[in-house]
Amino acid sequence: KTVLALEYRNIKQYVQKRGLFLGYRATVAAGTPVLDVIRGLKGREISLIRAVLNATTNYILSLIEKGLNYKEAINKAIEERLAEPDPYVDIDGWDPAAKLSIMLSELGIPITIHDIHRESLKTISEEEIRCAIRRGYKIKYIAEAILDKKKYSVHPVKISQNDRLSAAIGHINVVEFHLENEKIVIEGPAGPAWRTAKVMITDALEYLEKKPNYLR
Repeated sequence: KTVLALEYRNIKQYVQKRGLFLGYRATVAAGTPVLDVIRGLKGREISLIRAVLNATTNYILSLIEKGLNYKEAINKAIEERLAEPDPYVDIDGWDPAAKLSIMLSELGIPITIHDIHRESLKTISEEEIRCAIRRGYKIKYIAEAILDKKKYSVHPVKISQNDRLSAAIGHINVVEFHLENEKIVIEGPAGPAWRTAKVMITDALEYLEKKPNYLR
């Protein structure tokens, strides 16, 4: 994931020049075919992408809503093996920024993870998270791309509990594509590891279907 988020264009050029196959569906939302949807939207005028793409911060937010503080919630995520070895890869937005970078690269936008503005989840206090719930809102860690303004970011946002992105709980990811006069929403599970493995099998099957082309 990180390599694609940094060197997408160079890697794709290398693969294409040598007639190789590159499967990377699992890099974004793993068990939900977000990249397949993006490939199907090429040629459409997408104005906005909003997404919740990180299960760890979903879990941490849910624990804080129940009364834990950040330290306790992060330690719990580590115990449950939901966090990266370095949890700040998630909390400081590197993981969702990498995923957003790959999504935008797939649309042909020349971008790397370093072009995406990141705000740490911890810029929002525990009390603000719990206060939002009491008032009918939720705090979600949202990856957003405003394409016509070339503004790309990952930041905590207060949203209505009726917002489609509020459905992103635990391993569930939600992605909204705003295009022309309509909106396409894809919702589904990301991890855990067994789901990621199944998506890698999908890539392997695609390779086998196209294998003669790669053996020329």
